[in-house]
Amino acid sequence: MAGKKQNRRVLSLDEQHREFKKIGKRLKQLRTDAGYKAALSFAYENGIHPAQYARYEAGSDMKISSLLRVLKAHNITLEEFFK
Repeated sequence: MAGKKQNRRVLSLDEQHREFKKIGKRLKQLRTDAGYKAALSFAYENGIHPAQYARYEAGSDMKISSLLRVLKAHNITLEEFFK
């Protein structure tokens, strides 16, 4: 776009890490609200590798496809997740 100033700001690694942690915290909240005390049981019952799911809740980086799969297990949409 010639002549237009782009107002894009790249997130620092620290900012990205904080955002990943927020996503993990939200996933954990959804799991506990659904009555699962342990991430392991939720993961097993929903066909998600338990170690990988634990990393998601811990705030690891994840693919969008992985997030969509986890949200489907929680029966919520992206819009609902990010409200």
